[in-house]
Amino acid sequence: MKQQHLQHKLNQLPVMCAMSNQSRIRLERVTKRWDASAAVDNISFDVTPGQFVILLGPSGCGKSTTLRMIAGLEEASGGHIYIGERDD
Repeated sequence: MKQQHLQHKLNQLPVMCAMSNQSRIRLERVTKRWDASAAVDNISFDVTPGQFVILLGPSGCGKSTTLRMIAGLEEASGGHIYIGERDD
């Protein structure tokens, strides 16, 4: 019963964006520092439209900080974050 209810709820979720509206995400040598401590150090990767990506690692390795920088909630100390053709 719970699984059917959950599936019903998932089917009601709106589609967030069509494939044609998705943008590539690219990080080039991105770093985030607080004083002498590096939360993210020189990370680079690409995410193409339709690709599913998971950030894995131990607590404190910079997963959430990386996502916060991609979302624009944190400013990178160095490197570049591109969303589509835009350099954020």
